[in-house]
Formats: sequence, structure tokens, C-alpha cells
Amino acid sequence: MIDNSMSEKNGASRVRRVADFISVGLWVFLGGVVVLDSMRLEYFSEYGPDAGFLPFWLGICLILGGIGILLETVFGDTATKEFLIPDKQMRRSLLLVFIAMIVFIVAIPLLGFAVSVGVLFLFLLLVVEKRSLKMSLIAALISAAFFYLLFEVLLGLYLPQGIFENLI
Repeated sequence: MIDNSMSEKNGASRVRRVADFISVGLWVFLGGVVVLDSMRLEYFSEYGPDAGFLPFWLGICLILGGIGILLETVFGDTATKEFLIPDKQMRRSLLLVFIAMIVFIVAIPLLGFAVSVGVLFLFLLLVVEKRSLKMSLIAALISAAFFYLLFEVLLGLYLPQGIFENLI
């Protein structure tokens, strides 16, 4: 007689492995597209990193993340891990993050990069993660300041400043 709970675990493990392999393919493909597309842009100029620098390394990170998932799938102990099907709250959070990222991308030309990052962090912490307003505001301000200092001051790279361009 076959133990039903063991059969269900094996079935869930197979489904997880298939999902992981699909995920690997998608991340590596997306990373490859980003890397190849970034090669059309200038990687480095006389002033430092140019437009192709960030997308190139982002693509490399996506590829490495995919390889990490592959290694975990092939060599990790997937039999003891549950296959998680997102519940209603998780699906809501995923949808909110997806929408927030689209709004973030659209907002960059209008509000500028640093302000858009701050608004994104504020929304994610306050609405998605349900953190306190005080903590969310502090984290949003710190993140916006961090990105501004990193790119504008330390790396000397021009980031879109939107309607605030004449103020800075």
C-alpha cells in the first residue's frame, strides 16, 4: 500500500522543481536580454560609468540569481521544502509591489529618481509591509538621500531630477 502523504510530498516536490527550472530559465533569459541590450550603450566614459554600466551589472546579477536558483534546485534538499501557493494576502502584496514598480518607473521623469525612490519605499513600507508612518518616512528619506549621495555626489552621475531640477 502506498502512503498518500508521501505521494503528495513527492508530487509537490516535482512541481516545485519544475517551477524552479522555469524560474531559472526566465531569470537567466531576462538577465541575458538586459546584458545584451546594455551593450548598445556606452559602458564607461571619461567622467566615469556611463549609461550601460548599471544595466550591464543588473543583468549579470539576474543571471547569477538564476544560477543560484539552479544550484539550489539541483543540489539542495527540495524534498523537505514545501511548495508555497500564495494566499490572498500574498497575491495582494505581489500585485501592489508590481503596480508600485510600474508607477515608480513612470514617476522618475516627473519627480526625479531620488524622490521616486523615496515615494516607492514609503509606499512599500507603509502599504505593503504595514509599518508605522514614522518608520516608513524615516526609511524613505534615508533611501532617497542614499541614492542621491551615491549617484550624484560619489559617482558624479546625472540622475533624472524631474520637476526638482532647478531646485538642486
